[in-house]
Amino acid sequence: MFHVIFCCAAALSFLSLCERGHAQGAATGGKAVPAKPLPPGMKAPTVQYQDIAAQAGLVGVNVSGAEHGKQYIVETTGTGVAIFDYDNDGLPDIFFVNAGRLQDAGETTHFLYHNLGNLKFEDVTKKAGIAHTGWGQGVCVGDVDNDGHPDLFITQWGRNVLYRNQGNGTFQDETKARGLLQSTPRWSTGCAFLDFNRDGYLDLMVVHYVDFDLAQTPRPGDNSQCIWKGIPVMCGPRGLPGETVSLYQNDGHGRFADVSDELHITGPKNYYGFTALTGDFDNDGWPDVYVACDSTANLYYHNVGGKKFEQIALSAGIAYNEDGREQAGMGVTAADFNGDGKPDIALPGYFSPSIRIFFNNGSGGFGQQIADIPYSSQGQSLFNRTLFAVDVNHDGNVDMLVSSPNSKGVQVLLGNGSGGFSQLPQINPSTNLALISVADVNNDLMPDLIFGGYNYCRNRRHKRFHQHRSRRLRDDKIARWNPCRRNCLKLRPYPQKC
Repeated sequence: MFHVIFCCAAALSFLSLCERGHAQGAATGGKAVPAKPLPPGMKAPTVQYQDIAAQAGLVGVNVSGAEHGKQYIVETTGTGVAIFDYDNDGLPDIFFVNAGRLQDAGETTHFLYHNLGNLKFEDVTKKAGIAHTGWGQGVCVGDVDNDGHPDLFITQWGRNVLYRNQGNGTFQDETKARGLLQSTPRWSTGCAFLDFNRDGYLDLMVVHYVDFDLAQTPRPGDNSQCIWKGIPVMCGPRGLPGETVSLYQNDGHGRFADVSDELHITGPKNYYGFTALTGDFDNDGWPDVYVACDSTANLYYHNVGGKKFEQIALSAGIAYNEDGREQAGMGVTAADFNGDGKPDIALPGYFSPSIRIFFNNGSGGFGQQIADIPYSSQGQSLFNRTLFAVDVNHDGNVDMLVSSPNSKGVQVLLGNGSGGFSQLPQINPSTNLALISVADVNNDLMPDLIFGGYNYCRNRRHKRFHQHRSRRLRDDKIARWNPCRRNCLKLRPYPQKC
C-alpha cells in the first residue's frame, strides 16, 4: 500500500510557479519526445487516494519568502526534508526545513514529527530542542560521532547548523564545537555525508549556490539580467556571483576540518551548485561526488584513493547535456536503470519534457540517452525539479518519479530493466506540489511519497482548496482526494497488481 504525503515544505527549486518570469537563469537543450504507452497486454495499476492528513498530524506551514511579489531568488528555492529514525524505535520520523521572510521579523522554525506508528505523527519540535536557526534550505543526516544516534546538518542562507542527537529524544546545536561554524555567511543548498577516506567516520560535503548579498542584488528590472521577454523579473542565478563546494573531514571524534583546498575540492567560484549525489560511480572502492548545478556545468569529483579528488565532469561526459549546453540541474538521482550492474545518473530537464540519463559505461565515463525517456505534458514547458529512482511495482526494475509542479502532478515512469520507460498516469493531477522525498514511513515495504507546497502560491491555492473543502474530487483511475487544513495533504494510494 502506497502512501502519499503532501505537506508545506518545498523541495529545493528555482522557478516560482506563480511568477515564472525569472526563467532566464536556466539553460537546457534537447527536444520533447512523445510519451510511450504501456506495452501491449500490460495494464496500468489502478490507484485510489484517501486524505488522512488531519489524522496524521502533519500540519506545519512552510515559509519561504514573501507569499506573493517575491523580489529575490533566495525567496524561491524552497526547503527540503529528511526522513530518519531519530529515536531508534524502528519508525521513520520526518524533519521539515523552514526558511523565512525578508520583511518579517518573526522567527520561523523547522518541524520535527515523531512517528507514533499507524500513520500518526506528533510535532515534537520544541520538545526535541529544535529552534529557529535562520533561513533553512536543505538537510542531510549522519551519525557524526558514531554514537548510534543520527545527527542533523542543515544548510542555510547565512550559517549552516549541526544538531547533534543527544540520544534522549533531544538535539543540541553543536555547530561551533564540531568545527562547522562558518566565518562568513554563505548560501548553502545541498549536502551529503560520506566516508571519503574509508576511515570509518563520516565526512561532509556542502554545496553552495550563489554568493548572495541582499544589499548588492538588483531588484526586478534593474538591469538586463533582471528582464525576461520584456518583463521585469527577479535576478539570478545568472548575473549573480557564483559559488563552489566545501569538504569537511571528520577527525574521528565528530569534529570537522575544512579540507576543500587540500583535497582539490575548491574551484573557481563560477558555479551555481544545488544538489550533491554520492556513490562509487567507477567501482574502484572509493566514494565519488556528483553535483547538479543550475545554469552552469555540472561537477563530478572523482575520488583518488581517499587522498584527493579530481573534477572530471567534462571528460566523463556528464558536465553538459547532449547539445553541449549547461542544464538547470536541481534534482538528481542514481540507479542501475539498464540492469548492467553499474550506477547511472539521471537529471530532470527544466524547460524540456525529457529526462536525461547518463549511462555508466564502466570505464569512468558516461553516455547520454534522452530519446527513450518519455515525459511530456501536451507540449507545455515543464519546470522539472526533482526525481527519484524507486521500484514502484516490485518487479525488480528501477522506475522513476518526476515532479513538475506546473504540470500539476508527479509523472510515473515504469522501467523495463534495460533503460527504457513507459508512462503511467500522473499521481495527483490537481495540485501544484513538488515531490521532495520517498520513504516507507509505515514499514509496509511500499514507497511513500513526501510532497511540498510552494508558499508563494499559497494564497491562490488556499482559496481554491477552501472553495472545495467539502468536496471530493475524483478521477476514477487516478486519484481521489480532498484537501486538509493548513495547506497540507496526505493521500493514500491503493495500487492493484498489473
